[in-house]
Amino acid sequence: MYNHKAITLATALIATGAFAAAPPDIKQARVIQQVSNIEDLVQLNGDWIIGSSLSDGEKTGGLWLFSIANGKPQRIDPEHIAVKPDPKAFPHCPGAPNFATLSPERMDYYREDNRLYIVNHGERESVEAFSVSPDKNGRPTLSWQGCVISPESVRFSSVAGLSDNRLIISSPWNDDDPWRTRKLEAGQPSGALYTWSPQKGLNKMPGTEQLSGPSGIVTSADEKNVWVAAWAGQYIARITNGGSQPQILKIPLDFHPDNLSWSPDGKQLYAGGQSASGNSLLDCVVGRKESCNDISQEAARVDPKTMKPATLIPATHFKGIRASTGIIQTGNHYWLSGFRNNGVAIAPAQPNR
Repeated sequence: MYNHKAITLATALIATGAFAAAPPDIKQARVIQQVSNIEDLVQLNGDWIIGSSLSDGEKTGGLWLFSIANGKPQRIDPEHIAVKPDPKAFPHCPGAPNFATLSPERMDYYREDNRLYIVNHGERESVEAFSVSPDKNGRPTLSWQGCVISPESVRFSSVAGLSDNRLIISSPWNDDDPWRTRKLEAGQPSGALYTWSPQKGLNKMPGTEQLSGPSGIVTSADEKNVWVAAWAGQYIARITNGGSQPQILKIPLDFHPDNLSWSPDGKQLYAGGQSASGNSLLDCVVGRKESCNDISQEAARVDPKTMKPATLIPATHFKGIRASTGIIQTGNHYWLSGFRNNGVAIAPAQPNR
């Protein structure tokens, strides 16, 4: 999700009023349909949100734009994505993917470079990079710039952009680990975080092998701290860069955190995820959709300094959203996504009294 320094002044000012720390009013939520399996949502500017739609074997994936004003979705036509490679930033990328078969998971918008990073599972396991620019009507358009191809045994999950074209990428498991399912079900260490740069390529971040199914990630403005949702282990970890062995602080949650985002004022982390057993969640992930019906969604807010969590949304079933993944806030509304859903939910914030 967002890089911390991506928070704009205009967005921050919107959030300083009566709705700044207010939780969503689920009873007043509405579901924007016409879309499916929107795994992640990222705000591009004051008018538009982009959503990533995962392919589930029945429905093709792709990218959607949502109007913040009315919630109306617009699919990004793969044929309208330009190809403008940046070989300096991505020197080892073999070429553009087939945009028609993209199966995007988590995303990050690095505003300093106007660059959108997307974890892709369609035809190749990769991070795909796009520049973002407005058309004559102000609607965001994408130009593909390059990629990072995953090693054969590593499954990418989430990405965060850094300065100098660097990335942090999470991997919840290795495909060549025969015990990965048991590890994930039991909340044991599985996967790791990786750093990537044009000069040094992909390298495992020391100490992150102890994480349990790392998924969503965000970073601090000075890039010295990384927060990661340890999905299988049901905790959030803060990783402070410290040379060869970074410091890792973990806080437990009572649900499986999936995606992370920053509050509009940059003072809180939002963690969205699922309240269910690891076994039923893995059944849902691999496509047994009937097992998704009993999964409650849940969300927390976390003070990034003290790492103290508080409930944002208690465990609840939400019509139209199954296997909730994330939550973002735009002004006085929250947007909720899920990887087995029939739409995107928009809930107003409860006014502070």
